[in-house]
Amino acid sequence: MTIISDMLCGLDGAVSDYFPEAKHGRCAWHLAQNMQKKFGSKIVKFHFWPIDKAFTSEKYNVLLAKLKIVNNSAVDYIRVNNLETWVSQFIGETYGHITFNMAESFNNWILTAKYYILKISQVNGGTIKDKVDFAFGFFEKQVPINVVFQKDEMIYIIGVTKAMVSFTVARAGQNEYHHRTEMNKKVYKLDNAGQESHLAMTDFDKTEKDITPICEFPHYGIVKENYLLIKDVVFVLRRELLLFASPS
Repeated sequence: MTIISDMLCGLDGAVSDYFPEAKHGRCAWHLAQNMQKKFGSKIVKFHFWPIDKAFTSEKYNVLLAKLKIVNNSAVDYIRVNNLETWVSQFIGETYGHITFNMAESFNNWILTAKYYILKISQVNGGTIKDKVDFAFGFFEKQVPINVVFQKDEMIYIIGVTKAMVSFTVARAGQNEYHHRTEMNKKVYKLDNAGQESHLAMTDFDKTEKDITPICEFPHYGIVKENYLLIKDVVFVLRRELLLFASPS
């Protein structure tokens, strides 16, 4: 098992707590970029990468001696940067790969999967271990909406809308779209698909009819899955993602 961390100190600490015998390998790509800024690209191309890929101590010593002739400061820089965490001669076949900026590559790949996974935004209370165990217990499981929210509960709704904003707002490129939060939205009704409560019948109206209006919801169609009936309007644009958060 390989755990990739992109400068996440909390994750590094969690790995040390849960897997104390795991070996920590450093990303050689980042170290190469730092060396290139200090000593130039030729040092990195003809000396750094061969040293990184040297599996035997003999080859490692020979390559290090060649670099010492060219630039002694580069040798000192390599030695002070935890050789045992990134040079193949020290880690052997433990990793079986060199981490060429893998964290960023993984982050770019996982972006398309964010629409299909359950996002656990925040877990309040308890120790870090308790929070990790709680979140891990929901992996690869369906979480019904009635487990998260309850009828008559006051919740928050977070979405993205476009509005007139000051020119001093930071982060160019957002095209005036901003995160907005509406607080204290009451849950009037919360029902699961396939159940009688999924219909629009009430104690005062016993007519059996679906929750979808006669002309359907514009831009959405017929409600076939679980639904949440919220007091008042929702500010998000149509077919945009909404984040419902419980203050409890």
